[in-house]
Amino acid sequence: MIAFPLVFTSLATLAVGDCDVPGPDCDGNGLEDSCEIAADSSLDCDQDGILDFCYVTEFPYEDCDVNLVPDVCELSLPGADTDGNGTLDVCDCGLTGLALPHPDPISGESFGRSVAIDGDRIVVGVRDGESCYVFRRDAGVWVFEQELISEDQNGDGIPDVTGFALGWGQGVKIAGDTIAIGARLYNVPGTPPMFNAGIIVTFKLTDAGWVEESRLQPPGLGEADVFSQAMDFKETTIVTSAPGADDAGEKAGELHLFERSIYDGWTWRTDYRPDDLQPGDSFAASLSVNGSMIAAAATRSDDLGEDTGVVYLLEKDGLTFEVVDKIYSPDPFPFQEYGLALELTDDLLVVGAPYDSRLGPLQGMVGIHRKLEDGTWSSTVLRPDDLEDNQLFGGSVTVSGDCLIVGAPAVWSDPTITPPSAKIYVFKEDSSGQWVEERRFLLPTFQDSTLGLCLDLQGTEFVAGGLFDDRYGLNTGIARVFDLTPTIDCDGDGVCDLPQQYDPAFDCDGNGVIDSCEGYTEDDCDNNGVPDDCELADNDCNGNGRLDVCDIADGEGDKGCDGVLDICQCPADFNSSGVVSFEDLLVLISTWGACTPECPTDLDCDGEVGMSDILELLNAWGQCG
Repeated sequence: MIAFPLVFTSLATLAVGDCDVPGPDCDGNGLEDSCEIAADSSLDCDQDGILDFCYVTEFPYEDCDVNLVPDVCELSLPGADTDGNGTLDVCDCGLTGLALPHPDPISGESFGRSVAIDGDRIVVGVRDGESCYVFRRDAGVWVFEQELISEDQNGDGIPDVTGFALGWGQGVKIAGDTIAIGARLYNVPGTPPMFNAGIIVTFKLTDAGWVEESRLQPPGLGEADVFSQAMDFKETTIVTSAPGADDAGEKAGELHLFERSIYDGWTWRTDYRPDDLQPGDSFAASLSVNGSMIAAAATRSDDLGEDTGVVYLLEKDGLTFEVVDKIYSPDPFPFQEYGLALELTDDLLVVGAPYDSRLGPLQGMVGIHRKLEDGTWSSTVLRPDDLEDNQLFGGSVTVSGDCLIVGAPAVWSDPTITPPSAKIYVFKEDSSGQWVEERRFLLPTFQDSTLGLCLDLQGTEFVAGGLFDDRYGLNTGIARVFDLTPTIDCDGDGVCDLPQQYDPAFDCDGNGVIDSCEGYTEDDCDNNGVPDDCELADNDCNGNGRLDVCDIADGEGDKGCDGVLDICQCPADFNSSGVVSFEDLLVLISTWGACTPECPTDLDCDGEVGMSDILELLNAWGQCG
């Protein structure tokens, strides 16, 4: 029994001293895995011979809280799995979301730069790589489906559209069987090339998988137009932008419309520029389409101050556009760039301004505009009370019904500051029209991940990217799917039960079950501010579901006035013998006269021990009960 451990120790010692011997190196750090584990056993918490990092990278669903430790190693920790269901509580509550399993994380790729969800598919773009990624929901689990890589049509051996320099994957959209990927910095070949003109590449789902379908550029495309910076895509229509276009003045901007027909495929149909654009306005830097209505932000408009921004509301009729309104910031501030994020619904326009510095550098804000019956718009400013400098609240916005989700990815581009942790806020509109924060999502590790820079919502779930997350390597990035409905929510209040358990505000009797889930009511018959159901355990001796003190108040017997129902005791049995007898009579006579503060012998509760109490005792004479 001793020989095996000795041999194992010997081998481990050899491995530590000979780390350069070729062998498995799953984390690619130049050290043999077995050598690392022997030197530091904490790197393999479940002792399966595989580095924890490599295991959770290959099987991200086994690390639901995204801390690079397999869940199996944490389940036994105090408070980690309070309900004993084999899933970490933070994951039961949906606080960390579910991973989209990148097939092979790549340092510097910044997976999660853009995201889009439609039905049972999600597409994720990158900041600096050749691939975008498609995931499919299979039996409730998101699985990798395919990489999307542009074709090599020019024959130089590399994809024509790829990498950070061309902006490949910094914008993605999906609708049904089609995916559109923007590359806003694409250089049009020529002598000299037309730099940063932009392009859209579409992919279509076929029996052979996703294949490149079309490459879209408008006529008259110019250098630095950054075409495709913003897109809104339906299956037969793409509305997209070129905020750097010069037709209405240098960098005034414009939008473009493409439509797809069965016969001609994708075709450019028209462009549009409002008549009042000024140079530098960056019109259509962001877009949101709802039916025939389009919200297009000119984020650097100076109407209310330098780069304050404005949102144009356009109505599309065939191939024509008409400005029906202009929406300004309810709290304009220089360089706010109101409209960098947009979401338009039937009667609601949500506008993000992450560069707002009214209350502190780059804290950000969101404007909420509601269309009223008379056609005017009400405006509300949304800023959480705990915003920090450089939070970029409003970096992304998405709406579904009465639910609003706001990304606050935090500044990532300035190495001289330590940014706050990235956050995603969930707000619900209450009956009075106020937007109230309901939940908040954040990943406790790798706080500078920029989680929430991009969001897309569908029903009760949303996907979020964090392109600078380092957990799988420097700037590998991450994308997670979050469910707005907690896994454990017996009372249906939209809040996970686990943190409410044993909290007196939700679990007044401390039994680990939310009060409302036990059928508890707010009845308070004794008016002490505590629901009766929370007090019944030790205060309902007759088991009738009503507090004894309330039964007594209703006239139930309480001889001796001790707060205990007569039916639950033998009030004349003063010596607790189980029999009312001569000994009890002697006890009563010994207290004859006016009562002291404690007077159990005053059976009729008149403040005096006398003949009436003797009569009560004689009436109870004999065996108790």
